[in-house]
Amino acid sequence: MGINSKDKRDIYYKLSKKNGYRARSVYKLIHIDEDYKILEGCERVVDLCGAPGGWSQYLASRLPGQKIISVDIQDMEPINGVTCLKEDITTKKCVDSIFNIFQDLPAQLVLFDGAPDVTGIHELDEYLQVQLVLTALCITLKISEIGGKFTGKIFRGKYTKYLVNHFKKFYREVSVVKPRASRSSSIECFILAQDLYNKKDEIFQCDGLIEDVGVTVCGNGPDPDLTQKTNKEEALKPKAKPIKPAYSKAINTRRSKN
Repeated sequence: MGINSKDKRDIYYKLSKKNGYRARSVYKLIHIDEDYKILEGCERVVDLCGAPGGWSQYLASRLPGQKIISVDIQDMEPINGVTCLKEDITTKKCVDSIFNIFQDLPAQLVLFDGAPDVTGIHELDEYLQVQLVLTALCITLKISEIGGKFTGKIFRGKYTKYLVNHFKKFYREVSVVKPRASRSSSIECFILAQDLYNKKDEIFQCDGLIEDVGVTVCGNGPDPDLTQKTNKEEALKPKAKPIKPAYSKAINTRRSKN
């Protein structure tokens, strides 16, 4: 969860801390679920690239007693009602571990909110995100049941229509949505795929004439781009600090020089 001044003025940053969530991004999932009811009937859910765990917190609150797996290559603080799995989602070991936890039953819903370190170069960021979401799709096809659902983050751009067309090779219903909690200034949106019918992976292609894809705003809530007043006395500590973050060595080096 960010700590710059813009984040501190963000209404969802404040709400996430007030309500005990680990990241403001949880409200994106909440808004998607409000309009599309993606959690209805789910007993087995996988949250890919789940750290720090905000989405999994919401899953645990909405699906008490069901099996929820949060997968990330980073260490995570435990979450009640969630099995945290430290694995690389590109490996067979990760797939085997998921089936072991689900007792050989397939997932009904797979979520993906991962993203690369943003460079600020629009086309490069979009390309890297495409590769990530295709990686998420690859494991999703291996662990999901026929009729299953997938929701994953993408960066809106020239590849969006090709991604949607690619997902239609596997899911009968595919759309692109933008939760209210997602800043309008951000190219972030989410691909919503429902009713899996084909589990055979295919090569992603960016050729041929494909129609442009619209984006639907979903969820109810305030505008995150509006500046909110801040009160330093209301500052709250993070609900779950990063465990062994990649940048810890750099921070320690900088501190040792002061």
